[in-house]
Amino acid sequence: MTFNLDDVLEFDDSMHEDFERIGDLFMPVLVKSEFPVTMQSLIGLMASINSIKLGIYDLAEKCDTHLYPVKILHRTLLEQFLRFEYLFQRFMDEGSENVGIEYRK
Repeated sequence: MTFNLDDVLEFDDSMHEDFERIGDLFMPVLVKSEFPVTMQSLIGLMASINSIKLGIYDLAEKCDTHLYPVKILHRTLLEQFLRFEYLFQRFMDEGSENVGIEYRK
């Protein structure tokens, strides 16, 4: 399977615009949240994931011979995603701020 990088970047840009609109609606809810530490942890992980993704895109745009660094960043991206998934699932199961507090420690 092959991908056109321009198509991937265009899709990512449109997805980012949608995410920004949702984020603007979500921020007032976050401010009033009973779980600020957990929410900040989840948002921080999303920011980390986005930064890693942008690094992968930068390498892919510059040259197609940067496969090793791209693979390293991809693994890091997956690790951050799994952290996010773990925190989110635990929070959904427990409904407690303890999840975010443990993660911060």
